[in-house]
Amino acid sequence: MSESEDISIIDEVDRLASQQPFVPFVIVMSSGREYDVTGDVNVATGRSTLSLFASKGGYLVLQRSQISEVIVDREKS
Repeated sequence: MSESEDISIIDEVDRLASQQPFVPFVIVMSSGREYDVTGDVNVATGRSTLSLFASKGGYLVLQRSQISEVIVDREKS
């Protein structure tokens, strides 16, 4: 993934995470693993990572370079 692709995916994650009303989305990693981002998950983007914080506790740190796509509406994909 080129740096410009990385930036546009992160920009899309930032946009979706702050959208009102919130619409759930899925982050898909290059490994195929998927992470659902629902209304009870906060997203923070860093220089090389993206962190998902659950409102009930716990978090995941994902490498930005390993994010392959963001799916907003599975019914349309």
